[in-house]
Amino acid sequence: MNHQLLAIVTLISGVVGLIVALYRHRRRERAALRYLPFDEPRGRAARRLGKYDPRWRSERGQTVVEVAMGVTIILFLFLAATSVGLTLLNEARVEHAARESAIALTTGTTDIGALVAEIAPEHTQVVSFTPCSGAGTQATVVLSLDATETELMPLPSFPSLLQARGVAICTA
Repeated sequence: MNHQLLAIVTLISGVVGLIVALYRHRRRERAALRYLPFDEPRGRAARRLGKYDPRWRSERGQTVVEVAMGVTIILFLFLAATSVGLTLLNEARVEHAARESAIALTTGTTDIGALVAEIAPEHTQVVSFTPCSGAGTQATVVLSLDATETELMPLPSFPSLLQARGVAICTA
């Protein structure tokens, strides 16, 4: 999916670059024709007769390349920021699910799978849990999530496995 998404982003940035380049080219062409005398031909006839300034023609391709590269870089940075945001969101959701599961263990519930499925992101697994053994003891839950399944694009500095530990003090 990552390669398809990158191909779509590249295609969109290329189309946007082409549109911007064509707009700039038309604007420059109109500006160059402003300085022709009134009796001179304009538009296609001016180009055909050689009355068109060739300096504008040489910059047309350069503008397309510059805009396409710029839009591609901007969209790449947007995808990277979105991927970082999704990873941080999933980390917070796993931590919250671990805390809530530990609190549920203090009430005597030992089936925390349904609670984890409801609160935590998809593909979250219960690594271990320790229920209450009396008043004043701790109930612990350890959850893990494979973060590579939820990323838009791979980021080298982010961990591939998110783990969270929830702890609650038993009162009864």
